[in-house]
Amino acid sequence: MVRATLATLALLISGTAFASSSVVHKVMTDWTAHMVQNAVVSNISFKVGDTAAYSLKIGSLLSGTMTMTVSSLTSTVLTIEQDTNIAGQAEKCQETINPNTGALIKLICNGQDETNQAGGNLQVEQENNQTITVAAGTFATLYIKAKDTSNNSEIELWSDDKDVPVFGMVKTNEPTQMGTADIELTSFHRN
Repeated sequence: MVRATLATLALLISGTAFASSSVVHKVMTDWTAHMVQNAVVSNISFKVGDTAAYSLKIGSLLSGTMTMTVSSLTSTVLTIEQDTNIAGQAEKCQETINPNTGALIKLICNGQDETNQAGGNLQVEQENNQTITVAAGTFATLYIKAKDTSNNSEIELWSDDKDVPVFGMVKTNEPTQMGTADIELTSFHRN
């Protein structure tokens, strides 16, 4: 379960890349790279049409939304479409992943190849079960606290890959130079 959750986190976070909001992109790419290095996503159930929607906040000034949808799935390729809007900037990303290994195949954001910008400096420090409530409901989650060794910051993630589609992310936060980056599940649809 921990490996599947870590894979979920890594893949989920990899897709957000704003030129002006590189903080969110870094959170996503760090989780993705960590998950690819340490986990397999084969225990996660992906179905075309599955959707998860999130609120995004960075500090007290920047806010927006993010929606992730499984757009295609074969035995060797999983495609996730991620639409993000923050501080008036919209971004469309398409992430292709090997569903058997969790390996990131390609990440395209606004027509630009972002595949080689994945981080991967995360070290898990703590994990336990926690029940949390967000706008989408109350969830029994696996809580993971990790250290980003590239900047000595701590990242927290709450994941429920059993009930929440796409990658199972219920909530995540990371301190940044602009304030804490918070991502919380607002709604979801499972096919």
